[in-house]
Amino acid sequence: MLRLVSTLIDYEVEASDGSIGIVRDILFDDITWKLRWLAADTGDWLTRRHVLFHPSSINLFDKGGKFFQVRLARNLINAAPSLKKDQPVTLDFERRMFAYYDIDQDWQSSIFGERQTQGGLERGPQFNPASPPTSLDGTGCDPHLCSFKTVHGYHNDAKDGPIGHLHDAVIDTTDWLIHYLVVATSNWGVGDRVLISPHAVRHIDAATETVQLDLVQEQVRSSPAWESNILTDESYLASIHEHYGWPPYQFGRG
Repeated sequence: MLRLVSTLIDYEVEASDGSIGIVRDILFDDITWKLRWLAADTGDWLTRRHVLFHPSSINLFDKGGKFFQVRLARNLINAAPSLKKDQPVTLDFERRMFAYYDIDQDWQSSIFGERQTQGGLERGPQFNPASPPTSLDGTGCDPHLCSFKTVHGYHNDAKDGPIGHLHDAVIDTTDWLIHYLVVATSNWGVGDRVLISPHAVRHIDAATETVQLDLVQEQVRSSPAWESNILTDESYLASIHEHYGWPPYQFGRG
């Protein structure tokens, strides 16, 4: 099911034997556009700690009750590698989490490891915690691991100038991929909101707080306007693909 990433914030996370905490952030890979971790605030249960849980551990996603149920027990989570609230998610920490929970690294692989460009498909690198990226960000973190809370509101830079800001993202809870980015075409709240493919992103620059797009301003501005109530309208989503000249739309694939 397609959902706005922003609506997943504040979801409650339930272990097999009690509450874990509340989702406070979504961590995703800006090459594969796969969700890598959900970060939960544990409140008084595990003082001063964040808990990361992997989407593959989710047993039940209840959109009405606003909670995730995971196939984990609280004592297992309590003994997991520790991450204080002010600590970055380093590549070494991710390796230890994958090993501790025995998570299949191939879960990260997907067709969205192929970066979509105007000329076709260009394969992007797959995340593999056993093989560090060639450059880290100075803290030992994978530079392609992004926080939704951090990038939310970043300004967009098209090839010919600025075009609004990143308003939200659309994720499919069946494959945990970001299928679309929601762009507000104005920075002052009066422009249209449109959807673009995440594979139109050339780079997310934390230093300048910008999302650099492989599109021109008019391509974004003239995209069919979007409202959340047409999120699952197949004809609307097909019109977006036609507008950008992307491969034919297939529902559930983005």
